Amino acid sequence: MLLFLHHAGSFVQAQEFSTTVVKEGEDATIECGLQTKVAEGYLKWETMTNGSPVDLAYDLRGGHTDCDDRIINCTLHANGSIQLESVSKKDGARYYRCLKGDADGYNYYSDHRLLVLSKEAPSIAQSPTSAIAFKASRKGIVHSYGEPVCEDDVDGNLPVVCYPSSGIIVDREYETIQCNCTDSDGLMDNVTFPLEYEYK
Repeated sequence: MLLFLHHAGSFVQAQEFSTTVVKEGEDATIECGLQTKVAEGYLKWETMTNGSPVDLAYDLRGGHTDCDDRIINCTLHANGSIQLESVSKKDGARYYRCLKGDADGYNYYSDHRLLVLSKEAPSIAQSPTSAIAFKASRKGIVHSYGEPVCEDDVDGNLPVVCYPSSGIIVDREYETIQCNCTDSDGLMDNVTFPLEYEYK
């Protein structure tokens, strides 16, 4: 791996700034990026808020590690990565710094941040105000309308299911069209719009 070394005295940034994307409420794993193991040398993680560092996790030597769960429940892995549990928006407001060094101090570091995506329900943002219906000879009734658009801040545009479907012949009259969409977390949105019958 190519290391980008930016010197500030004896303190060296040995990894480019990175961003880890995670959904709110899920776990996130941040890689230290310094190709080190906890059992080798000295390694710790800090959180940075308004430029003030606070110890988050560190190697206790001999393969033992510890995390400060008062900040966030976390696990420091043998490869130097840290797992943060049940991430919230507040956790995304901090920077995370991994440091590596020796008995003389921590000489190398890498900075990271979390991009925490909200778990908000999807939204059917573009929906027709009405639909029209007409008879398809003796076979039944056809409804015609533009398909609504469902948007989600995590999953992007989602498929919309409407009934009765546009362009499909059905054997009865309906008063409204009902549409809904569901995101990957099971959150839903729905919309209902009226029908206009051209043959009445």
